Amino acid sequence: MTENQQKERLKRTKEKTYNLKNDVIFQTFFARKGNEEFLIDFLNGLLKKDIKQVIMINILGYNFLDVEDYISETAIVLEKHREYEVLTGIKWYFIELPKFRKQNPDMNEKINQWLAFIDDYDREMVKVAEEKNDKLKKARIEMNYLTGEAETRRLAELREKWEMDRVSAINHATRKGIEEGEKKNSIVIAKKLLKLNMPLEQIIEITELTKEEIENIKNK
Repeated sequence: MTENQQKERLKRTKEKTYNLKNDVIFQTFFARKGNEEFLIDFLNGLLKKDIKQVIMINILGYNFLDVEDYISETAIVLEKHREYEVLTGIKWYFIELPKFRKQNPDMNEKINQWLAFIDDYDREMVKVAEEKNDKLKKARIEMNYLTGEAETRRLAELREKWEMDRVSAINHATRKGIEEGEKKNSIVIAKKLLKLNMPLEQIIEITELTKEEIENIKNK
């Protein structure tokens, strides 16, 4: 790399901004002491009720479910009695940002204000969200502070580089290599879901692993 190329790369790094779609920024922002009000405001917008359940929220930068809704709430039902819901104290939410962008969401709803802020894709939509929600105005100040911290930026850049390298590796892999990578990813996801005590049938459906494979992972 030439000296000019190095200077240009350094310039782009300094100018680059990060948003809450970056895992490091998301975790740092919501876990930071003093930022509890932001997490509460986001959850109130999503749940619209008291938080009395164990919940898992998945905010995705890609389409995952074959439905039009950009927010999907799961329910656990019996295999042979789909009308009978069990484990009502546990909920999983899937939020798909690409669908959110396309559906002209009602920006008077708190959850849509937060999703616009998290997605940070449509600047006009973000501006409207911040005008309607004072919490987001404060959140923007906090975000500007966090993304200016050298250590946080460094971690965010490493996370982004890892994701870019992963995508590049997949794009250049053979079909066999892709399948192996998907299998490893499914195993990682299965381990996390097992820790959350998700029912075996749901883990099979999400990861597409066999019952025997998941049992082996559980035993290990």
